[in-house]
Amino acid sequence: MKNNKHILVLGVVLILTAFAFLPCLKNGFVNWDDDTHLTVNEQVRFLTLPGVKNIFSQLVNGTYIPLTVLSYAIEYHFFELKPFIYHFTNLILHLTVVGLVYVLAVSMGLPSLAAGTAALIFGLHPVHVESVAWVTGRKDVLYSAFYLLSVIFYLMYLKRNNLPVYLFSVGCGILAILAKPMALSLPLVLWIMDWSQEREINGKLVWDKILYFLFLVPVAWITYINNTDVLEPSKDAGRTAVLYIWNFTFYIWKFFCPVGFSPVREISEPISLTHLPYSLGLLLFGAMMALLFLLRRDRMFIFAVIFYFASIFFLLRVDVAVFSEQTVSDRFMYLPSVGFCLWLGTRFSWVNERAKKGKRVFRLALMVLMASGFLGLGAASFWQCRIWKDGGTLWRQALKYYPQSAVANNNLADFLLKRGEVNQEVIGYCRRAIKANPLYANAYVNLGSALAQLGDVDEAAGHFRKALSLRPQHAVAHANLATALSQQGKREEAVIHARKAIELGFHQPDIYRILKQSP
Repeated sequence: MKNNKHILVLGVVLILTAFAFLPCLKNGFVNWDDDTHLTVNEQVRFLTLPGVKNIFSQLVNGTYIPLTVLSYAIEYHFFELKPFIYHFTNLILHLTVVGLVYVLAVSMGLPSLAAGTAALIFGLHPVHVESVAWVTGRKDVLYSAFYLLSVIFYLMYLKRNNLPVYLFSVGCGILAILAKPMALSLPLVLWIMDWSQEREINGKLVWDKILYFLFLVPVAWITYINNTDVLEPSKDAGRTAVLYIWNFTFYIWKFFCPVGFSPVREISEPISLTHLPYSLGLLLFGAMMALLFLLRRDRMFIFAVIFYFASIFFLLRVDVAVFSEQTVSDRFMYLPSVGFCLWLGTRFSWVNERAKKGKRVFRLALMVLMASGFLGLGAASFWQCRIWKDGGTLWRQALKYYPQSAVANNNLADFLLKRGEVNQEVIGYCRRAIKANPLYANAYVNLGSALAQLGDVDEAAGHFRKALSLRPQHAVAHANLATALSQQGKREEAVIHARKAIELGFHQPDIYRILKQSP
């Protein structure tokens, strides 16, 4: 009877979650890393032994995610580039993670109502839409599935002291970090699980984590050493502290106030406590510390906060890189939100038990309130999924929140250019992107492409040269400059850039025509 109840509760949770994310299945690819990870990624083209070896020996966008790339390669082998398949896989993985949240809750001793509430909040929450509706978000749902499996097997190991179960946990942890380097936080979370299960403090708590560190740290290090320039903190200690506190509170605010989601977010200057966004961040941080003191006897709340910090610690940026719109992203909250979902599940179960002892109207009011909350979360996710339909829809939505965003302006221009829509509006998007970020090489490339198609080859060539001064290894800039130089009659220089473009992996037919026409 008990198992049937779990199946029924989980079945309802999964059906409601699937319905909320159903619009994802109608979406296509978007011009935001879907090309680098999939559509133009040569690694996914060959599902052979040498091809798989190549996947496990290369990075994508400076990140080591071979298991994620392998999942794309399997799909490409059978279905090529049919967007439905990739979105369907993401949705299935999200439903898997929702199911694992339920299993984790039950494994921690939560009743079915609390576990179901926690899983449903996780499943419906719009902060998770980016990870599910975006094909490139695959690494979030994939690593989270193996991560939670590792935690669940670890809890089983604590109860049974069974070596094979422990090794299953370690194996799932390895698969998690092969999907996304942020699984490096797993040993920290396992120590939190030790605390939640009131495990005796002794040397075994450390020894149990050694095997995880031996496998997880070297894999994460591959990504770290290729991103040291991005991850280096600001030398201004005060600025770093302010930004860190704002980062920490940003995700908590988005979880408990789920509105205003955007693929990009501009960092508001100046970064100082005298500036409203950062003073509010400090206020929220103070409120969190006060709640930790007031609810110090609520072990699940303590667990939720520590779980959040431990799992998001490596994602809290303390720098403002060239593309500062990426300092925070909704997808970073995908796994770290699990603790808060579990806590809310226990709170609802607690309130429900007390409502049973009171008047019937109170319990009815509670049910209506919870149903309204779930309906609101589901409706928000349903609507948010539709924003990821294509690049045009996505970037126009982003510009509603951040009209001066360099990334959103440039990517909308790029989307329109690829659709053959070349006009002054596109040029305007490019110029706004450059104004917002004068170091944005891609914006110069798109501006040059638009001008070249409108017949202004001389100015276009100047923008391609500017892009190459910022990014000398920009294959498309070399290719476009080669074309512009060829049209200007500068054959010898055109050949130099054409050869460089090919060397960097650009293999469009037009570039080879330039080589054939060379003297």
